[in-house]
Amino acid sequence: MVNAMRVLLVDDHIIFREGLVLLLETTGTCEVVDEIGSVGELLDTVANLKPDIVVSDYNIPGEDTLAAFELLKQSVFSGKLVILTGITSVRVYQKLMEIGVDGILDKSIPAKEMISAITRLIDSDECILSPSVEEQLKNKSLGLTPREMAVIDLVVKGFTNQKIAEQLSIAPKTVDNHRTNIFKKLNISPIR
Repeated sequence: MVNAMRVLLVDDHIIFREGLVLLLETTGTCEVVDEIGSVGELLDTVANLKPDIVVSDYNIPGEDTLAAFELLKQSVFSGKLVILTGITSVRVYQKLMEIGVDGILDKSIPAKEMISAITRLIDSDECILSPSVEEQLKNKSLGLTPREMAVIDLVVKGFTNQKIAEQLSIAPKTVDNHRTNIFKKLNISPIR
C-alpha cells in the first residue's frame, strides 16, 4: 500500500483485533503494522514500528491503560492515539481528553463511522468523538453555561481560540476565560 496509514492495534481480545485488521486493511488506506494484546508492549512497539495511528481499547484487565497512554503522549510519538472502547464513563472520557488523546470512539459505532473517524484524524488536529461519547460529555451535569458548551463544541471540532472567537463573535481573551472556567468546573488541568 502506497501512503497507507500505518496502524497499531491494541486490544486484549484476539478475535476483535483480527476483525479490525480485516476491516481496516480492506479500506486500502490503512496498513496494520502490528496488533498487540497489552499496553505493556505499547511504548516499545511504537518506538520500533513508528505507526501513524495507535487504536487501543481502554479496558485491558490488569493493566493501567491510562498511565500507558499518558506515557505514550509524553514520548516522542508524533502519531495519533484513538481509544476504541465499550466503557461509558464520562469521568474516563474526561481523563482521556485531559492527557490529550486524539479520539474516543464507542465500540458500538458502525464500522463505516469508525473508519471515517480514523481516516479523518490523520490530517486533522481535531479530537474525534463518536456521537454517543460526545452526547454523554454534553449531557453530564457539569454546571457549564450554554456559552461554555458552545466553546467546548468548537474546541472538540479543532477550532483555535481565534477561530472560536470569530465564530461566537467574542474576543479571544473571552474564549480564554471560558476555557479557564471550563477547566475549573470539570476539574481538568490544561495541558501545557
